[in-house]
Amino acid sequence: MMTLAQSSVTLKAGEVRPIAVTASVFSCASADAPFLSSFNGGAYISMQAGWMVDNRPNHFTSIILQNPSLNPITIAFYATTCAISYSPVTNLVTSTNAPTYVKGTGVTNANAGQFNGTDPVTGKKRKQIIVTNLDTVQALSIGDSLGNQLGQISAGNTWTVETTGYMIVDNPYGINWCVGEVFYV
Repeated sequence: MMTLAQSSVTLKAGEVRPIAVTASVFSCASADAPFLSSFNGGAYISMQAGWMVDNRPNHFTSIILQNPSLNPITIAFYATTCAISYSPVTNLVTSTNAPTYVKGTGVTNANAGQFNGTDPVTGKKRKQIIVTNLDTVQALSIGDSLGNQLGQISAGNTWTVETTGYMIVDNPYGINWCVGEVFYV
């Protein structure tokens, strides 16, 4: 048979309070600050909210709570003969991405490409852009609408970023490259 004692105590600054109870498990449900506890007059151990002492199958018949701080501490605890678990209600959130479609440029060696974040045919906003450097030696540069360089794509690599923003692919060497854009439906 399970026995359960639950209590909430407020200890004054520096206060030591003995509590008579027969239990095997002490579980601190909440505490304003760390505190000290002793079981059956043994050594004090530090405790805080969420911590538990499981002494099963043995029992203790006394708990001593001590407030080592200069402020009062309120402690809510359970003392029982079996372990207590907290199983909070969990809200399940299912997230799905908005529907999208993909458009590619095909392979090109144009000196530059400008991508404004909108599908020129449907007017839909872009979700993601993928730029692939198909060269084996030279790099491509990526820039923003102000001409600032954002980065380089080294030979044989791909650069992917989620953005609806304006982007420029700069290709001063006339190397092969391609772009794929993912647009929202």
